[in-house]
Amino acid sequence: MNDFMLGAAVRVQSELLSYGGGTVTEATPPRIVGSVRDGVSKFAGYLTGNANLKLALQVLGGCIIFICVGLLAARKWWPTTPIGRSMQDQGGGKVFWCLAAIVLGVILIAPDQVAPFIAAIPAYLAQIVMDILDKIFNFSTAA
Repeated sequence: MNDFMLGAAVRVQSELLSYGGGTVTEATPPRIVGSVRDGVSKFAGYLTGNANLKLALQVLGGCIIFICVGLLAARKWWPTTPIGRSMQDQGGGKVFWCLAAIVLGVILIAPDQVAPFIAAIPAYLAQIVMDILDKIFNFSTAA
């Protein structure tokens, strides 16, 4: 019986090699991370291509970071001031927004280095979901 299975496997392999010139294409989920990074890099290149716009973005990003670090410092070291009391209210929501604004400031300062990395994070998550769905529903079978 093993010889029969071995012979069948060899016949199937030779039939596959003769089909389509030796290549069999298989449908797989698209790889999106590289295209997302390339697209964001291209957009960031447009932004940084203009020297005046690049300088304006860097100044804006620096101001955003400076203000948010000042707000966080007021919350920590001067909690009795009006700004410190305001930052203490409503749990950590204001702290979250300050941290998000600091990330935005970093992106504005160096968009060609940071933006593709930040944009690739949700693309990786989407790619993982597509790969899992591919394994569950077997989308990869050749039609």
